[in-house]
Amino acid sequence: MFQKTLLLNQRRVATSRALFLLVGAVSFIFAAFGAVAQEKATQPTANTPNAYYAMTFGHSDFDRVMAQYWSLGSLFRSETVVAGHPIVTLVDKKYYYTYDALTRKGYRIKRSSSSVAKDKERIRPFALDLYELWAAGGEKIREESLNGVRAEVYRVTDNQGKRTLWVTQNSLKFPLRLETYSRGTNRKSELDWVQWIPDLSVEEEFFEPPGNLDLKRFDSYADFAEALKSSPVEPAPPLFYYLLHQSE
Repeated sequence: MFQKTLLLNQRRVATSRALFLLVGAVSFIFAAFGAVAQEKATQPTANTPNAYYAMTFGHSDFDRVMAQYWSLGSLFRSETVVAGHPIVTLVDKKYYYTYDALTRKGYRIKRSSSSVAKDKERIRPFALDLYELWAAGGEKIREESLNGVRAEVYRVTDNQGKRTLWVTQNSLKFPLRLETYSRGTNRKSELDWVQWIPDLSVEEEFFEPPGNLDLKRFDSYADFAEALKSSPVEPAPPLFYYLLHQSE
């Protein structure tokens, strides 16, 4: 009986670590390259919607991933299913949460003051790819139609690789497609935004974590990074780092 229990526990640990590594690989598809400049360009105006919903389909040489995103002001929620596990990210005015909706396990990290301060400057909490690309030196290369939508196409090529981004021509600059090539891994990925719904009716409670979660709590990103030195912190690495921590 003891050996059977030990074997089951070992399998659970192996599965958890495999899931962590898989989500880490998936994050290559969704990787943000840091909204650290062009912040003024992202500031909302009086006509900017306060709530958004979007759906993406990402694929690379090794995986296919669907994800959904919701926001209300600076509040943010995302759900990404990896290997059958719904990985949920929640961001409020103070904390960054990641948890597995099946196992109910995850972590909570206190957001840095610099990241919180940027909340009021962002046009929305997610899909800031154009401003990130501008910050990296990207330039407009052409205009064309993508799936029947008129789009502007931007590109940046640097030591990291090449990123090509299609965005809508309106003031909201919704991303439509991001193609990425990484020199370091020699991998290509494509992320398509297949649906955008601005001005969605959504309540603040939707961005609150359920009360029955088993969370590891960290007072700062530095504490979280220190914990990572000894072992992965399940269920996944942070997928939206800029909402968690920014350099002062």
